[in-house]
Amino acid sequence: MKDVISYRLEGKESSTLEQLARKRGMPLATLTSQIIQQYLNYYRIIEESGYVSLPKQALKILFNLIDESEFDPIVEAAAKQIMVDIRLHYGNVTDENVASWVQRWYESNGMVLKKLSDNGHTKYVCKHDLGLKWSKLAIRILAELFQSDMIKQDIKDDTFSFELKKKSDHLITCTNCGCLPAECEESESPRNCPNCSLEECCCWNEFHSEKLTKKITA
Repeated sequence: MKDVISYRLEGKESSTLEQLARKRGMPLATLTSQIIQQYLNYYRIIEESGYVSLPKQALKILFNLIDESEFDPIVEAAAKQIMVDIRLHYGNVTDENVASWVQRWYESNGMVLKKLSDNGHTKYVCKHDLGLKWSKLAIRILAELFQSDMIKQDIKDDTFSFELKKKSDHLITCTNCGCLPAECEESESPRNCPNCSLEECCCWNEFHSEKLTKKITA
């Protein structure tokens, strides 16, 4: 059910909205509805989370000044804050919610993140104009956010792309204890795997040692 709401605009704001609606080829009501949705679903959260906007050219210069060896604390801080925002907005962090949030963020900042699905694989392609360092940094942040493993990465000056491993690959259970690899990733200790049939998960240590190795060698 949709509510009908009336509101009053000053002459200048009204004429600006009408010009923008004509430019975008849509009714004024559709444009105003989009503006309200963007504020409620994105800009309101951005304001409350303390994000700061900078011109793209300034960001590009900053990225070029940062050595890649210094990416780790940036990736950690960005991923941590984004996860907080996703949980506040959606309730939990899933691949679908991460994709929805990131696509909205990219679109609001003049970039394009396209989602392509083919034969059970999900591919994301981003086009931007922030340079190679941004591509490398962005894809590392996204790798921390998505629950599925990121594969087939392609990183360039003005684009980057990656695929997410098919979900079915994450449903393979351990033959000894019956747990899922994804559950091992979320469990704090080998005693906390929810579907494990043993007192202690037999594959937890191996999984987390591989995860630690990935971070050290990244």
